[in-house]
Amino acid sequence: MKDFEALDFFRGEELVEDPYPYYEALRGRCPVQPEPHHDVLMITGYDEAVQVYNDTENFSSCLSVTGPFPGFPVPAEGDDISELVERHRDELPFSDQLPTLDPP
Repeated sequence: MKDFEALDFFRGEELVEDPYPYYEALRGRCPVQPEPHHDVLMITGYDEAVQVYNDTENFSSCLSVTGPFPGFPVPAEGDDISELVERHRDELPFSDQLPTLDPP
């Protein structure tokens, strides 16, 4: 078995040809877990993903197109960063694209 913790899902080339064993290992551990290289959460459970997609009060789509790479333009501290997201959304790449917008 590979050491999937050591692999970089977003930048490593090891998973390009066959990512399915990696996905299986993720699902086998927990439906929501931190990705060790880029400070993001990996969500593999269907129910958990639906909950996140539908909970726009607690989760934002502002980085959905670019993922963790550009980062957020200011430190995101605290439990509620809604005001920060709205204040700095236009500084993020693709901020005018539909997948990065939050409701309404």
